[in-house]
Amino acid sequence: MYITKKNYSLGFIALFSCILFSCKSNKTALTTRHKNTPIDSVLAKETKFTYLKSKFKLHFHDAERDVKAKVRLRLKKDSLIWVSVSKTGFEGLRGMITRDSIYVLDRMKKVYQVSDFTTLSKNFNFDINFDLLQSMILGNMPFRGATKSKIVQNEKYWLIKQKRKHIDIENYVNNRNRKLEQVLLTDIITNNSLRMVYEDYAAYNDKVFPGKSSITVKYKSKQKKQNLITSVSIKYLKVEFTDEEVKFPFRVSKKYKRE
Repeated sequence: MYITKKNYSLGFIALFSCILFSCKSNKTALTTRHKNTPIDSVLAKETKFTYLKSKFKLHFHDAERDVKAKVRLRLKKDSLIWVSVSKTGFEGLRGMITRDSIYVLDRMKKVYQVSDFTTLSKNFNFDINFDLLQSMILGNMPFRGATKSKIVQNEKYWLIKQKRKHIDIENYVNNRNRKLEQVLLTDIITNNSLRMVYEDYAAYNDKVFPGKSSITVKYKSKQKKQNLITSVSIKYLKVEFTDEEVKFPFRVSKKYKRE
């Protein structure tokens, strides 16, 4: 899971900061193993919907940048993600993600970028796809179908341990409401990790959704061989689930150049 930022402009980094959501660890003593517990009985409940519209405050921090912005995010389940990033009232970035392509429009530089999940996965040395991003936004388990699941219970959590290729996965599911509260992904080869945390769950149009979410990525720089940390925190200002059709405006002006 080496991250080579030189291969991507700040536009791609900012866009995926908005989409990938953990700043803190809720460690608790694990007490009871359940070898015979059916995994379907403890899997986190998934949010079911057609369209999602949301607004949130974003705080992105790494070794070189500390950025705060406001973001609008729209999502059509299983097919399309749209993001608009603004600072001081002006839109700087607009992104659109389909199941196979990624588009970023930089209004400040008047350039646009086009990529795909295959290229993105190679650059981050981590398997990234549309379904993973959608799960992370919604607070759903990112790898429900991962093999070799183990279940451990304590007073607050069901801990579902999974393995997918060379990635160890720990899902912390609240044992009262069966909502996902934390996910830890660890690359057993590089020891790089990504921790997601979901907090302040509330009902929106009868859908339960986290009011806050965050991500912390710990990784070793491939160029400088340094241990680095990137963190993103999100606080939602508005969340709306709807069955009515939502617009996803995205048009590239002829004046814009491709990077």
